[in-house]
Amino acid sequence: MNNCCFVGTLVAEPDLRYTKNGKAVCNFRMAVSSYKGDDDFFNFTAWNKLAENVAKYLEKGQRAAVEGRLNIYKSEKGNKTYYNTTIVARNVTFLGKSRKNKPNKTEDNEENIKEDDYEVPY
Repeated sequence: MNNCCFVGTLVAEPDLRYTKNGKAVCNFRMAVSSYKGDDDFFNFTAWNKLAENVAKYLEKGQRAAVEGRLNIYKSEKGNKTYYNTTIVARNVTFLGKSRKNKPNKTEDNEENIKEDDYEVPY
């Protein structure tokens, strides 16, 4: 089973884009504290409605819990091969309040957004 969970802090604003077919995709990066007390940095990708909600409600400095699957893909540049790792989000729980003036469902309680109701390309 390919399943992983992370709780961390966004280190940059989420980047929402749309594919040529009109599907929303949002990339975001989080710092996650390791057992040694250091921070590890991970890249996350959310699709469709989940992607739009991440872009709308999360911001740099905000904490979130992400459950998803590990995705490793290979790319080549010149004579070198690179392996890139990202976590494809299935569920995102927004932790804490947004500092922006945009509406945020996390003001009164934690909001748990799941992609189970949305088609996600795998």
